Amino acid sequence: MIQLIIKISTFILLVLSLQAHAQEPFKFEDELCQYQGIFDTTLYTTNQLADTYKLVRGEYGLYTNDEDQLHEDYKNAKEEINSLDIVNIKYFQSLKDSLLTFLDATYQIKNVEFQARKGETKELLKHYQNNLTVKLYAESLHSGGEKLLKAYEQLTKEQMKNNGSPEILWEEYLKNSKSAQAQEIAFERVLSYGWWNAVNNLLPHINNDGTQFEEFVKLFKEVKTIDCDEV
Repeated sequence: MIQLIIKISTFILLVLSLQAHAQEPFKFEDELCQYQGIFDTTLYTTNQLADTYKLVRGEYGLYTNDEDQLHEDYKNAKEEINSLDIVNIKYFQSLKDSLLTFLDATYQIKNVEFQARKGETKELLKHYQNNLTVKLYAESLHSGGEKLLKAYEQLTKEQMKNNGSPEILWEEYLKNSKSAQAQEIAFERVLSYGWWNAVNNLLPHINNDGTQFEEFVKLFKEVKTIDCDEV
């Protein structure tokens, strides 16, 4: 009987020991606080959590004004995302696919923008033409002349609606439209603030509404707050 009790006690201690070794801490943070989560090592590894955390943070952007830098950033971002060893859960795999889709779409349209600046404005007419605003700006940029200046005027009036000093914008427009570089200025303004903003609104952005972080927190058995910045 005593031997049986000893064996049972030994078994219980072994189970508790294995459970203890199957749990490890992992530190992470959001914009305000630092946390420490305890996770089950039989489910995923520290490296998988670290890579999944990178994915959740989603700090991948292709908004450079340098064409060579664009190609480099795109290449590096794609390689990094594809190499991530994320937790094998459907939500995170879907998030990874969505992020890659966003990168591809952004890279494609940024290339179109760079081509337009080099005079290949016909490329603008091949993308998002079902959107009337994009179509208007694309055609104006391709046509140039009076049509481009009219688009610049329309863009200025739209910007004035949400500007604290609309009269300054209008005075700037009047000055630019009468200058010797009116076409060049109008082209740059319409391309950067008209066409690009309209197209950017149509790109498959990732909605960073906090869901990604909430899903990441669910991977832990328990999470405690270590420190928070004062607001």
